[in-house]
Amino acid sequence: MASQSAHDHAGHAHAHGEPIALLPTPASASGSPASAAGSPASASALARRLVKESGGRNTGARRNVLACLIAAERALSHSEIEAQLADSDLDRVTLYRVLEWLVEQSLAHRVGGLSGFDRAMRFAFSRPERGQAHAHFQCVQCGTTMCLDGVDVPSLSVPDGIQLQGIELAAYGFCARCAEQNKTAVKL
Repeated sequence: MASQSAHDHAGHAHAHGEPIALLPTPASASGSPASAAGSPASASALARRLVKESGGRNTGARRNVLACLIAAERALSHSEIEAQLADSDLDRVTLYRVLEWLVEQSLAHRVGGLSGFDRAMRFAFSRPERGQAHAHFQCVQCGTTMCLDGVDVPSLSVPDGIQLQGIELAAYGFCARCAEQNKTAVKL
């Protein structure tokens, strides 16, 4: 029997139509990227460094999209990224190409629509300190999609000859914000 752990996914942003605020990340003794993304300038600097280290062309579009994902607290849809970068000259086709390139470089990963809330593919920054295998959560009310870093992902035994390309472990329900709103609405 072959065994494989869950598929690669990471990073995340704000729903509820609010602008994305940078996620304060825990300080790291190793100086990991998570500790460097505490401000818009540091998200941009980190994006510049990671794109440059990838060996690919260090374009403004790649840096801007990656900085947007680094700053996010949840996975973002194509349209959410487009809205965040509306002031740039980034067109839809270029955005699609940049997202594909970031995924190929393991700088970002895809997170599919998990609960049926919508079918929008989302993208998140692949934080190096986050393991490849981790679970995701999606709110069934607002669509917020996030990584669940503290959840152990089991390995999967498959029959010989099967070559897994990934495993998705997904949970869904109400995020803390929607659960609180629902609780308040019931009291009224």
